[in-house]
Amino acid sequence: MDFKTFAKAVNDRFNHLSTNYTLFRVEADNDEIKEVYLSSFPEGTNLTYLTNTEHDCSCCKAFIRNVGKLVAIDNGAILTVWDVEATGHYKVVADAMANYVRSKPVESVFFASERKYGAFNTEQRLADGRIINWNHFHAGMPASLFKGNDVASEAGRFNTSAQMLTTSLTVFNLPAIDTVIDLITSSSLYRGEEHLPSIKKFRELWVKSVDYPGSPTLFGFEHCNDPISRFKNSVIGTLVEDISKGVDLEEAVKSFEVKVAPANYKRSKSLITQGMVDQAMETITELGLEPALERRHATIHDMNINDVLWSDVSVQPAMKGSVASILQQAVKITKPNTDKSIEISIADFMERVLPTATSIEALVESRHQSNFMSVIAPVNASANLLKWNNNFTWSYNGNVTDSMKDVVKSFGGKVKAQLRCSIMWNEDNDNPDDLDLHCVSPYGHIYFVDKGTKTFNLDIDITQPGSKVAVENITHDFSKMRPGSYNFYVKNYIARGASSGFKAEIEFNGEVYEYTYLAPLREGQNVEIATVKVDNNGIISIEHKLPHGSTSKEVYNIKTNDFVKVTNVMLSPNHWNEQAIGNKHYMFILNNCGTAEPVRGFYNEFLSEALTPHRKVFEVLSSRMRVQPATEQLAGVGFSSTVRNDLVVRVSTTSSMKLYKINF
Repeated sequence: MDFKTFAKAVNDRFNHLSTNYTLFRVEADNDEIKEVYLSSFPEGTNLTYLTNTEHDCSCCKAFIRNVGKLVAIDNGAILTVWDVEATGHYKVVADAMANYVRSKPVESVFFASERKYGAFNTEQRLADGRIINWNHFHAGMPASLFKGNDVASEAGRFNTSAQMLTTSLTVFNLPAIDTVIDLITSSSLYRGEEHLPSIKKFRELWVKSVDYPGSPTLFGFEHCNDPISRFKNSVIGTLVEDISKGVDLEEAVKSFEVKVAPANYKRSKSLITQGMVDQAMETITELGLEPALERRHATIHDMNINDVLWSDVSVQPAMKGSVASILQQAVKITKPNTDKSIEISIADFMERVLPTATSIEALVESRHQSNFMSVIAPVNASANLLKWNNNFTWSYNGNVTDSMKDVVKSFGGKVKAQLRCSIMWNEDNDNPDDLDLHCVSPYGHIYFVDKGTKTFNLDIDITQPGSKVAVENITHDFSKMRPGSYNFYVKNYIARGASSGFKAEIEFNGEVYEYTYLAPLREGQNVEIATVKVDNNGIISIEHKLPHGSTSKEVYNIKTNDFVKVTNVMLSPNHWNEQAIGNKHYMFILNNCGTAEPVRGFYNEFLSEALTPHRKVFEVLSSRMRVQPATEQLAGVGFSSTVRNDLVVRVSTTSSMKLYKINF
């Protein structure tokens, strides 16, 4: 093989690569690659002609420095312009150059600033008039590669695409990609269908990269001319990235919707995907918990005498493990004077009063409507999905685990203050609106724009309820309130398709007033709750703007503001059998008490730690698998140990009847 044939083979190889592949430049020093080329000739095959060797010329040098370091990438394999069929010492040169170029990292996409590099041949006229023809390496640049003065910007554009793709391959993960696809296909992502083709295409590319024989960087370069390489910087790409990095699904989707949604839209109620459901069901099946999911109302027949603190003699025969004292039923009770009640703590009541009580009646006031609760039992007791060792749960009126105070406290809000106003909405995942609590007072207008001071402020401001109950809270804690009016109202800042309203509480002087506004609010609509008035002597009064809990009403089949027979006194199931898991609740089970509304059978905070990774799925399961009303229910009023409250009870013993005000 002569040099002319070798040069043509290299030229043909360049033409083949530039026609069929994207070309890249490796990171090789110009002087070094020239020296590798010249030194690769076996001894005696590159003779000196005048001052330089035969192969050391400016034409070939320009080619080697510009074209000689070019490569293409084919499924991770590096293809060079030196991969040619050669013989003799030119094979040695071709192999040496190919090995050298492959040893260098890919640096950039290649574009040409010149229309050609090298030359097919040149003529040299000698002093005696003779002409010598010299053959060289040569390559003409196709129009697709020639960019003239725009080389840097064109290459930079593709290099950025390569870098984005490489980064996304190392940061993104397949579960996150599939989660977003599931959200879109289940119509749980606002305007998600617009992005389904691109994320599916990116998924194909991501899967392809798993078995790629080269590095992620090489993969990024090989696919940099694919439009999907810039997926990372798309709005759907940022959602995948957030989920891949462990951002909570609700927060990640919220961030996505801020980018794509107009001010007013209606969100899907749940953010769970089929993949999440499948994983959750796999865990449920593995732990044998499927039978425990179905729930029902507990009855007195489910109770063991050892699980309660006190039972009325009339219900003891129906309880497990009990021997009723029938003689107690014949004791004559003397009606006491009820003008004054004895104040007592719940601890003292349990220790000193409860053991001797033969009957108890509770004065259930309208302000206690959020304290109404139901004890829930499993349909199948063979499996337990809870943190505690029995399979019983409870649900308060409004399908919350605790009172509004507890919910406010869980969000970091203050619940002990001279004056408190709280609102709560989206308890049934049916009000995604941005409701705002306002107070116009002698101190100014307190709301999300001006949250007030340390002693009179708005301390919770929720703008995106998501799938969780939402609250806002304003408290006043000066030693003395300024005289004047404190007008509390709710404004719907952004409507997102709610189908319910809100609940509110105002508390001062130890009294709690409860309000319910059932209808959804229009965007921009104000609803007044109440006006608290302080006169010049510091006397506080209230003017109600909404129906409140001071009038008698029927709740859970119980007429409020009257005494009701208590059948059992018990702790919440998480504190049965000397357990102490989470907040303690004191439950007074009432005769003929029960809800006519479906209630939740469990809450995420009740579930065992093994189910924590699947909390989103269980949130939806608990909402959809509600316990339907039953003729017989174990229900009454409950009081959390962490929330200040009180209950007046009338207690009979064998010798007396007394009125107590139990402080919780």
